[in-house]
Amino acid sequence: MSLSPSLYAGLLDPPVISYSVIDCEKSYLVQVFKDGRVEYRGGEGVTIQGKHSSRISQDTVAALMKSFSGTKT
Repeated sequence: MSLSPSLYAGLLDPPVISYSVIDCEKSYLVQVFKDGRVEYRGGEGVTIQGKHSSRISQDTVAALMKSFSGTKT
C-alpha cells in the first residue's frame, strides 16, 4: 500500500484547527495548519463545493489557536 503525497503530507503536518459539519443537508470541512494554510472541502448542500485553499499569517493562526483554547489575554 502506498500513500498519496497529499495524504502523506497530512500525516506529517496535521491541522492545528479542524472544523467539520456532516449532516443530512450539508457537509464541509475547514482545516487550518500551523504554517498558515487553510483548506476547505465543500460537499453536498453548501454553496461552495470542492476543494479550495488559502493562506493566513502565522500570527493569525496563533491568535485563532489561543481563542479556541479559551486562553485569555
